[in-house]
Amino acid sequence: MGTAIYLASSASLLDVLREVDDAHETVMVVGHCPAVEDLVFDLVPDDGSSPLRDEVEIKYPTAALAQLEIPIDHWADIGKPVAHLKRFVRPRDLDVSLGPDEE
Repeated sequence: MGTAIYLASSASLLDVLREVDDAHETVMVVGHCPAVEDLVFDLVPDDGSSPLRDEVEIKYPTAALAQLEIPIDHWADIGKPVAHLKRFVRPRDLDVSLGPDEE
């Protein structure tokens, strides 16, 4: 599965996730932008209800983490924008010195 997500698109990541065994309730996807960022956009509704999604739109920096809660019973059903973005952590959120330089 690992080689299928290296430099994958969001659509490819969704295909990989649809193949996950339903015995796994939690999955961690580690990959490159823009695919991981686009995955957030594809799964979290763009309806103004998620301030964290708005933050992702501003910038999804290297080493950021997005935690999604997806209300599905089967991984094969993933794909509709119904996820809740529970957490979006950027390196600078952990250590301000890791953020952009102040001007």
